[in-house]
Amino acid sequence: MDDLFNNMDKAVRHLRVLHNVFQKKDNFANEEIIDYEIYKSNFESLKRVMNKLELSNQLYGQKGRQMILADLLEYVLIGRGYYSLKLKSKEDREKFVRLVLHFVNLLMSYEMLTVSPTLRGKVLEKWERYIPEISCEEEFAELKSFGGKVGLKAGESEATKSLDRYFDSLLNIVNTKKKE
Repeated sequence: MDDLFNNMDKAVRHLRVLHNVFQKKDNFANEEIIDYEIYKSNFESLKRVMNKLELSNQLYGQKGRQMILADLLEYVLIGRGYYSLKLKSKEDREKFVRLVLHFVNLLMSYEMLTVSPTLRGKVLEKWERYIPEISCEEEFAELKSFGGKVGLKAGESEATKSLDRYFDSLLNIVNTKKKE
């Protein structure tokens, strides 16, 4: 998993370097200024449309976070994984199915956070360190200090319904609906 996450991080950093270089006029020679102007114009137009669509809020945020994480993982593992197997052997396709099943098992392990306040606290502390804005979310502090079960079916959790929903927004990274 670390290789997968490291390479996803490299891909984002790769795109960030391209953008950072192209958005600075000083990086272009005099005869290349037209290329800078084209990039700048397209970037400004892109930014306006993205803002109108509120796209950045759809990529990571409290509302809908679980679906966004699911989309990302499904694309990387299913989309790219399947694409890479198109011309491969039956054995490789079988390995791909095993990969998906092992990954699902890993996701199921995360469910332990529903019943383990200690483990949940450690994860919340890491999120707070690596994604500081998460600690500003309305129910983050309450969840961090909550010592009971959370995110289970109605009646099986000591948490309030709103705390259960908030926990789901953090953890539920597979596209499933929880029974009420």
